[in-house]
Amino acid sequence: ELDKYQDACTEIVERARAEIKIDFALQKIINAWGLLFLEYVPFKATGVQILVQPGEIFESLDDHEVQLQNMMGNRFVGFFEKVVSEWKSKLGTVRAVLDVWLEVQRSWTQLESIFLASEDIREQLPEDAKRFDGIDASFKEQMGDASQSPNPLDACLKDGRDEAFNNCLAAIELCNRSLNEYLETKRKKFPRFYFISQVDLVDT
Repeated sequence: ELDKYQDACTEIVERARAEIKIDFALQKIINAWGLLFLEYVPFKATGVQILVQPGEIFESLDDHEVQLQNMMGNRFVGFFEKVVSEWKSKLGTVRAVLDVWLEVQRSWTQLESIFLASEDIREQLPEDAKRFDGIDASFKEQMGDASQSPNPLDACLKDGRDEAFNNCLAAIELCNRSLNEYLETKRKKFPRFYFISQVDLVDT
C-alpha cells in the first residue's frame, strides 16, 4: 500500500539519491587529495629545496572548494555536514598556507644573496641583517621538513607551519622596507641607479 504514502516515499527516495550523489562526490575529493603531490627543486648551491609552483594543487583547490560549498548549500547534506565542513576548513588552510609560503619563498630567493652575501648591506643594516639571519634559519628549517612531506595536506596542515611562514613574512616586510629606504638614498645620489635592479644596485 505504498500508494498511500506516496509523498513520504518520494521524499525518502529523493533524499537517498541526493545523499548517494554527495557521498560519491565527497569520496572523489578525499581520494584526489591522497594522490596530489608537491614538487621541490634545489635552489642554486644553497642545498635548500624550494617549492615548484603548484599549479595542479591550486586547480584542485578551486574545483573542490566550489564543490564543497555547493554541498553545504544542499538541503540533504545533513548526514555529511561534519565531514564536508572539515574538508572545507582543511582546503581553506591549505590555500592560505600555500599563498604565504610562496610569498615568503619568492622574497627569500630574492633577498638571500643580498642579506647573506653583501658585506655592505650587513654593515649598513645590521639589525635587518640579523633579522634576515633568523628568517633564513626558519625558512630552511620549514623547507627541510616540508620537502619530506610530498602530500600537500601533510605539508600545509602540520602544526606550526602557518605560524612559521606568517612570522617569516612579517619579518621579511621589515627587512624589505629598510633595504628599500637604504637603496633609495643611493638612487638619490646617483639617479642612473633608478634603472638598476635591486640586486645589481646592492653590488654597486
